[in-house]
Amino acid sequence: MSIMKSENKKSWLYYAAIAALVVAELYLLHFLYKYINLQLNSDDASELVLAHLLAKQKRIITPDWYYSTEIRFLNTNLVYAFMFLLFPHRGWHGIRIGSLFILHVLLLLSICYLCRQSKHKECFPFIALALLMPFSADYYYVILEGAYYIPHVVISFVTIGIIFGVMRSKGWRRSLLMVLSMAIALLACMGGPRQLLILYLPMALCAVILSAFEVRGKGFREYRKLGGRILFGGCPESCRGMYRISDQHENSLQSVSFHGLEWPFLQNV
Repeated sequence: MSIMKSENKKSWLYYAAIAALVVAELYLLHFLYKYINLQLNSDDASELVLAHLLAKQKRIITPDWYYSTEIRFLNTNLVYAFMFLLFPHRGWHGIRIGSLFILHVLLLLSICYLCRQSKHKECFPFIALALLMPFSADYYYVILEGAYYIPHVVISFVTIGIIFGVMRSKGWRRSLLMVLSMAIALLACMGGPRQLLILYLPMALCAVILSAFEVRGKGFREYRKLGGRILFGGCPESCRGMYRISDQHENSLQSVSFHGLEWPFLQNV
């Protein structure tokens, strides 16, 4: 009887957390829809300007944009550009809110995948709810309102989830997951060294530490192998991304010039 009560309590808490998660996301979207125009800056505006250009040219990367710190490849601009293609006559405010909703959903799905792969799926609604809380002004800006780091967080969660999957899988499923992990590493690092520094190098360091302590067991051996393969996949593309940025800035800045003020376009921004 006590075991049944405990399970019912866990089930009640789980579904209560799911309900709280839905309410938190809806309230966040309502807040952003109502007040985000009071918080926008040049970085927020440039996200939509780039996405509008990509949608207009039907490209993933454009030579007509001067990327400041990294090439935006697997990044927020893809979601914004998709929304511009899907709703070409929609106002930019609606495009921004719809894109933020998609990015938030991707964030929640990635943590759900990680929790399931790590055999802690009961923790998902609580962790997801915590991710939607504005713990600080910086977190609110880069995750909830600007969504700048959501792609990097999603890639990190999914990659670590794949590692758990590889350690438990066999045969073709294991091979498929390893190929998928290397493909994600290649694509993620095409934009520059950021993902390499925040995920793949720390993973490689973990592999070195595990090897140094001579940790035994199949799971840890698979972790080291996978970490090395992912790092091998990510490093070349990270270097190529850095080269493309430096080459573009070195050769193209002389052609930069100012255009006349276009008030309708400014209103859209």
